[in-house]
Amino acid sequence: AIYFGMENNRTYPFTPEKLDYKLGDLEPFIDAKTMQLHYDRHYTGYINALNEVLARYPELHGFDLKTLLDLSFGEGAADIAPDDRVLVSRNAGGVLNHEFFFKSLRQATGEIIIGRSQALANQIARDFGDWENFKAEFAAALPSVFGSGYLWLAKDAQNSLHLAATSNQTYLNSPNLTPIFCVDLWEHAYYLKNYNARADYLNNLWHVIDWHELSERFAK
Repeated sequence: AIYFGMENNRTYPFTPEKLDYKLGDLEPFIDAKTMQLHYDRHYTGYINALNEVLARYPELHGFDLKTLLDLSFGEGAADIAPDDRVLVSRNAGGVLNHEFFFKSLRQATGEIIIGRSQALANQIARDFGDWENFKAEFAAALPSVFGSGYLWLAKDAQNSLHLAATSNQTYLNSPNLTPIFCVDLWEHAYYLKNYNARADYLNNLWHVIDWHELSERFAK
C-alpha cells in the first residue's frame, strides 16, 4: 500500500516505526525531551490504543492504516460498535499522521535546505514567491489550526502547492490533494521548548525538514 507518498503494508499488531535519526539529533531546534515524549509517549500511545481496539475485531487484522481509516462500515462491512469506530479513526489517524511527520524530519546539520529538488523549488517559487514569502505564508496559516491538529503542504493534480488544515488526528483525506509535508500542531510537539509560541516552533522546524523526502513525495 502506498499512501502519503510512503509505502506501508503493516497490519495488526502495529509496532512503532524506527526513525532514521536519534531523538536528540534534532537539537537545538527540537529538544530531545520533546522528541522522547512525542515518540515514546504520544505516538506509541496511539499504536497501543489502536491495537487494543483492533484486538476485539479479528476481521480487521489484515488491513493497513489507510484501509482502516477509509473503511466503510456500511452494509457488508465489519460490524463495529460505534464507539470503537471512533477509536479506530482517532488512533489510526494518530499513528499515520505522526509517522508522516517524523519521516519529514532529519538530523540537524546547521543547514536549512538540504536535498530539495529543483522541481519542488520551482513550484514553491511559482506558488508562493521567494523562500521568505513561503515561510511567511506558512506562519500566517498557523491560526487556521484552532486547538490541536496539523497544517499541511499538499499538491493538486497540476502539481500546484496549497496549505490545508486538519483538526485533532484527522488525516488529509482529499481526492484533490496529495500531502507533501505536515506540521504537528499538538502542544506536545512544541510546548516544552517554545511554550505557546507556535511561530517560534515553526521557525525551528525549518532547520530539520528532510527536503529530500519532501521532493520524493512531490515527484510521486
